[in-house]
Amino acid sequence: MPSNIIRPKLENVKWISFSPFSDRMEYMVQKKGSLFIFSMFNHGNVGFPSGNGLKSGPWTGSLRINAGLLNLINKKTEAFMVIYNEQDEDPFSLKRLEIENIGNELLIRTDVDRFCEIVIGPAGEVQKEYFY
Repeated sequence: MPSNIIRPKLENVKWISFSPFSDRMEYMVQKKGSLFIFSMFNHGNVGFPSGNGLKSGPWTGSLRINAGLLNLINKKTEAFMVIYNEQDEDPFSLKRLEIENIGNELLIRTDVDRFCEIVIGPAGEVQKEYFY
């Protein structure tokens, strides 16, 4: 069967794995200089455009990020969640997240209510590079 051959190969090029698994999590990856910006949508809490489906609430768990695809294996890295507060004069800020290097993976424990952005990059460069 083709899927038995293709599926294992696809697992090796996945940017993120969600633990616990959720088929309602969607992500996109953007690159800005040496940074990677992961935009994540929790369709389990946002709902689908059709209005169908039950809302399952925020997703809580671990993001397992393929460090090899980011060229960050064995490098000091840092991760931040982008915070948006429309009442502030400068509405964007970054909140530091704990990150663990485990072999070829970066592990971040977090929650995704409806939407969030996480920025990952070399230690000491993320805040400066994200805002410039």
